[in-house]
Amino acid sequence: MTGRDALTSSRQAFEVVDAFEQAVARYTGAPYCVAVDSCCNALVMVLCTARDRFKTISLPRRTYVGVAMAAKAVGMQIEWRDEEWTGIYQVRPIGIFDAAKRFTSGMYLPGTYMCLSFQASKLLPIGRGGAILHDNPDFNQWARRARNNGRAEGALCGQETDFPHLGWNMGMTPPDAARGLWLLTYYPEHMPDQVDVYEDLSQVELFK
Repeated sequence: MTGRDALTSSRQAFEVVDAFEQAVARYTGAPYCVAVDSCCNALVMVLCTARDRFKTISLPRRTYVGVAMAAKAVGMQIEWRDEEWTGIYQVRPIGIFDAAKRFTSGMYLPGTYMCLSFQASKLLPIGRGGAILHDNPDFNQWARRARNNGRAEGALCGQETDFPHLGWNMGMTPPDAARGLWLLTYYPEHMPDQVDVYEDLSQVELFK
């Protein structure tokens, strides 16, 4: 197989990721969907776009530890608040929502970035995966390269040497996308939020 053939094959393989993103966007009512490998990495990506404007964010005291880790990873400080929540909550004061416990039709909130989880215990149990729902065309262009180490979608290692910005290895794989597309085919129109019990992270020394 030549290098050109390999690139064509790679891009064809990632067409299933595009199909999954389009299906999720239609289902949730979001203009755009960017599929990634986890909800935590979805949060890292959107928080990186906001860290120059917001040095401190506010989170509920009881939430998944990965959310706090994502904030710390991008250099943000955390203020803790008392809030009872189900399904989703806002990462204040930014228009970012942790929506790991919600996946239902028409759920998208205009003007926001909503981070989804498709981990094995979630409502759409792909096994590993996440997504960012949003309505920002500039972010959409940036995020599609950012999730692929700054490369164009489907580009293989060594086939690009001009990177417009930094990126990470955070993209959803075609096999995971294919499983998600299959599960979504039989997914109900309306689903209730998941409910979970989390520890009080405000008492964890790392986050004080």
